[in-house]
Amino acid sequence: MNLEELFSLQAKLDKVISDNHDLSNKKLFSKKVIALIVEVSELANATRCFKYWSYKQPESKEKILEEFADCLHFTISLGVEIGFVNFSKIKYEKNSIPLYEQLLSLYIDINDFLACHNEDNFVSIFNNLLCMGLSMDFSEIELFDAYIKKNEININRQIKGY
Repeated sequence: MNLEELFSLQAKLDKVISDNHDLSNKKLFSKKVIALIVEVSELANATRCFKYWSYKQPESKEKILEEFADCLHFTISLGVEIGFVNFSKIKYEKNSIPLYEQLLSLYIDINDFLACHNEDNFVSIFNNLLCMGLSMDFSEIELFDAYIKKNEININRQIKGY
């Protein structure tokens, strides 16, 4: 996965948003963390992995992938904000940990990053998110392409005054 490209695209999107909404002097870190928490929750809801009381099936693979792409956007935006460039620290692989446990771990990582927004805590979020994507049986190409597709949508939304 070309992480440098994703971070470059996100930096451009963040700049467009900042310019469009006059945010250049605004502190957005906490708002981005809340946005990430909301997006992770939307992903959890789409997978229904925690809904032990329900027989209803998960959302479509496409919907889950779209929610995952939203998580990637806010995660990468936080990485851009802290100036993360040490891509060699990103190491991820598919695992067999239940999805609901991975989600809980991700929430803990996000909380740790909020408390101390350093590179190590960011790497934990990013690695866990990518591991989760692979564990949901998405390929690296699918994850990358989903990000690219959603990035284009987000850019177009900004152009149209979203």
